[in-house]
Amino acid sequence: MDLLLDENMLPSFCAILQEYGHHARHVYSVGLGNAPDEAILDFARQAGDTILTNDLDFSRIMALSQAELPSVITFRLGALNRELFRNIVLLNFTSLEEAVREGSLITIDEGGIRIRKLPVC
Repeated sequence: MDLLLDENMLPSFCAILQEYGHHARHVYSVGLGNAPDEAILDFARQAGDTILTNDLDFSRIMALSQAELPSVITFRLGALNRELFRNIVLLNFTSLEEAVREGSLITIDEGGIRIRKLPVC
């Protein structure tokens, strides 16, 4: 997967994703630090990236826009540390590839993983 990490995600998570074969970059590395969410969504859409975030705003914007891409993976786990993030990537990301490719809002929380196909009706 090609992934763009929002500013609320640790930049060091990019290295973890790359260990497992994903192309990952942080918004700061592409000049989008402190950019509006819409600018980040536009960049991700044009680049073919999926957004990783802790922020519910991306899902809200995607739902209201009726857009089909980009996919958004939202982590709702409180304190997301490197070990927990690594385990989630290792155990789950391969199974998310099809949903990401098709355009989805994916939420990962203590209850598991929820996938909503885009556009949200």
